[in-house]
Amino acid sequence: MPLAAIGSATVIALASAAALAQSGNGTAGGNSVEGAPAAMLVVRASDHIPSFHAERTCKAVKQDGDEAYKDCLSDEKAARQRLEPIWSSYSASLRAECISETIGLKVNSYADLIFCLQLRADSSGKGATKPPN
Repeated sequence: MPLAAIGSATVIALASAAALAQSGNGTAGGNSVEGAPAAMLVVRASDHIPSFHAERTCKAVKQDGDEAYKDCLSDEKAARQRLEPIWSSYSASLRAECISETIGLKVNSYADLIFCLQLRADSSGKGATKPPN
């Protein structure tokens, strides 16, 4: 399913939940969520680092041997850790663009996601909204 379709489905589902919450008919753990602002219920996909499966990402290098596979897994883990403190420093539109590109190319690699963010931020001249660590 394309990322745009997933995002649209999520927004539709969350908008429905917001409407239910505002109508006063929804409950959360037995407590009414009447009057809960819809904005609190809608979260953009780019607000969070995507979940990639390093095992799948590194499967292609497994044919090069166990050492290459282990190195790939280690690189992906390190890249994921590098993303955590810098993710929010990039604009939501840039994050969404790079997520879409990474998933669209069926790469699903944290290292490639970082590369995309840095390359696009540098080429736009905007950079990150705050300096990465």
